[in-house]
Formats: sequence, structure tokens, C-alpha cells
Amino acid sequence: MAAVDDYLEVRPENKARLQRLAASGRLAFGPWYVLMDEFLVSGETIVRNLQLGLERATEFGGAMEVGYLPDMFAMWPRCRSCYAGPASPMPSSGAECPRS
Repeated sequence: MAAVDDYLEVRPENKARLQRLAASGRLAFGPWYVLMDEFLVSGETIVRNLQLGLERATEFGGAMEVGYLPDMFAMWPRCRSCYAGPASPMPSSGAECPRS
């Protein structure tokens, strides 16, 4: 979503176009505001990043329901609960997160 915000800062006239593309299923947004390395930031930062990304994506019809992060080695153990709770069917990348 940060990249979308940066783009719209330069081309604000294209917001409606992005919304139409999202509505037609040709463009998807979120769920993160920025793709971070979850092992370099605090848990609070991860949760707020996801919240902001989800909120921002609502302006474009909602966020993708994909638990993607760019780190392919593993995933922060609490990510599954961040998405929608420990029993969430949302897929995740990387190692399966332990439930605690």
C-alpha cells in the first residue's frame, strides 16, 4: 500500500482507475502497508503495519486474503494470529507458525 500511496502522490488522477481495476479483479492490494522483514521490527510494528494496510486497502475494495511476507526462511511465530486468529484458514508462506 505504501507503493500505491507513493504512486498516487505523483498521479492522483489515477485513483479511480486503480479502484476500477481492483473492482474488476485485475489488481489486488494489501494486506500489508509495507513488506518488512518481520525479524527486524517489533511485534507491535507488525500488527500496526497489517492494520494500516488493511484499512488502506478498503479504499480499493479490500485487501488480498493472503498471508504473504517476503522472508522465505521462516515467519514470525505470531503472524497466523495477526491474520485472523490461530484457527484462520488464511494461507501463509514460510514455515508453519506454532500455536501458543
